[in-house]
Amino acid sequence: MDTGNADPGRAVPPTPAAGSFSGGLGLTATGSRIHQRLVQVLVDTPNLPLDIFQQINVLREEHYFVPAYVFFCTGTASYTYEYSVDVKRTWTEDRAGSGNTTWQTTKTETDAQWHTTSANANVSRAVYAPMNGQFGGQISRLFNDGAIDGKLVPASQLSTPADAVYPSADLSEQQAYAKYAVSSVNELLRNQINEAVVGRRTRSLQMGGASIQKDSAVDTVLLGLYRIVLEYKGREYHVWLGGDGQSGYAENLPRDVVREKLIADKKQEQEALPKAKTGLLTLGMIVGIVIVFSGLMNGTTVLSIVGVAVAVACLVPRIMKKKEYRERYNAAQREIDALTNELGGVKDQFKASRRALRGIYNGLSGDSSAF
Repeated sequence: MDTGNADPGRAVPPTPAAGSFSGGLGLTATGSRIHQRLVQVLVDTPNLPLDIFQQINVLREEHYFVPAYVFFCTGTASYTYEYSVDVKRTWTEDRAGSGNTTWQTTKTETDAQWHTTSANANVSRAVYAPMNGQFGGQISRLFNDGAIDGKLVPASQLSTPADAVYPSADLSEQQAYAKYAVSSVNELLRNQINEAVVGRRTRSLQMGGASIQKDSAVDTVLLGLYRIVLEYKGREYHVWLGGDGQSGYAENLPRDVVREKLIADKKQEQEALPKAKTGLLTLGMIVGIVIVFSGLMNGTTVLSIVGVAVAVACLVPRIMKKKEYRERYNAAQREIDALTNELGGVKDQFKASRRALRGIYNGLSGDSSAF
């Protein structure tokens, strides 16, 4: 969305004084807090240009109060998945030597056995949905993770800057619930399900249809948003923050497509490396070992020596082939890591420098709380 080129409702703001809203989240973040969250968003973003911290310029800080419905929802969803359990098998095999001699070898193998199970996920919480459809993404991403629970204040206590924009409402209660609240509850259920299987080997994870209920009582609030407008090499980019500055995300940011493609190409080259073909050498090594045991069983020293020679002659090149493959694979990985870590080094240097981003927050240089 681009709210900068249009007036989404400044002329007739639904201000808290109008008594239409029970409360909300004000715009209370300090400049240091905003800068700290802005830097964190940049640090958490992959594939940024290496000169991002030198070239980016913070142009302005925009203020919004978005009217929103508060639905008190309960959601339930069943899910099924398969999980694996390692089962160890041990058995003996008879091996034939020369003549009528035999011996036994013990083998051990671990198999993954898959089992199907089911469970239920349950969510019960307040869900925020915008009255203005242009702000659906911002409200869902910044306010429906539970971070502002308990932080809302009465309407009369909201901190409202004079330049704040109040988007006009264009969604009814039913429309906002169907379009945003239901999808938010579904997303909360999916997140809970994914967290439930973390650390287990699973497959075929499937979530059934969710049953979502809402209380008849619906509240209305104003939710404060900051939009930080950045400029990089002549193009504008936007970062959104919640009114307390505790959460934020980038709507768009520049990408280093050259380095991104280079990393992708290196990964493709790494995966395409020919595997070490050692099947015949492994077979020759096994034959040599069999000859050794045959010689030992028959008391034929010469035969045992021949077996050792055959086994060694196959083992050494087998080791060398595998070593060569590992070295080429690891060399490719080092190149990938170097390209990936290059940006990480730039980010670390910027945070350690305590030098603020260019633009409206430039005066925060040296303020440790701004980083």
